[in-house]
Amino acid sequence: MNLTWTDASGGVATGWKVERKAHNGGWSQIAIVSSKSFSETVAKGTWSYRVRSFNAAASSAYSNEVSLR
Repeated sequence: MNLTWTDASGGVATGWKVERKAHNGGWSQIAIVSSKSFSETVAKGTWSYRVRSFNAAASSAYSNEVSLR
């Protein structure tokens, strides 16, 4: 699975927090990345992802969610 996104922070983000949840599960932070992409191999099933940017001052709201099967 490859996930990429657009930087809507106006260039002030220093990183992104990636979260994932199983079909009926809760959200878990799975990575902190400094680029606008994330890749992983996951078990079969339905997974949802969301991302939020951050810098030293604050974190953004969450992105839209994307689900994969």
